[in-house]
Amino acid sequence: MAPYTPEWAASITEIAADRIRTIAEEFGQARPALIEPGWHDGRYANSMMLRRSTAILQTLVGGIDTPGGWIEGGSYHQAMAEMMDYLDHGGDLAKYPPMGIPGIGSVLSIFSDPKAWPGGFPQMATAWSAKEVVKGGCPWLFPSLRTLAGMKP
Repeated sequence: MAPYTPEWAASITEIAADRIRTIAEEFGQARPALIEPGWHDGRYANSMMLRRSTAILQTLVGGIDTPGGWIEGGSYHQAMAEMMDYLDHGGDLAKYPPMGIPGIGSVLSIFSDPKAWPGGFPQMATAWSAKEVVKGGCPWLFPSLRTLAGMKP
């Protein structure tokens, strides 16, 4: 991390290095602290690293499952407990059902559930996912824009 100084960040963000230091110090001392990444980070190539970075910062300031920080719901805790039990007993994460992975499964499940979409008909994503499961593949596919609009193919 040594090369990633406030000066380095200032050179690519147009935010003064002193301002970056002040924000970092204030956030590091805040209790509780919260980073709200919003919805638009998914539009960029570094989205996964942004989410990881925010989770790391939330953890460093004690902002996970703490009032004023990120609060995970009961279903998340249940899914995490089930996955950790599987891993603790020698399970292989690469073979764990993707829809059961906490945080991922809940998001992906909407894309493979025809009841989640207007019209209630089997979607392209659902049919493709079912075919992949039969072949032993990974059932991840986002529906087309036509599907999102609720139009039958």
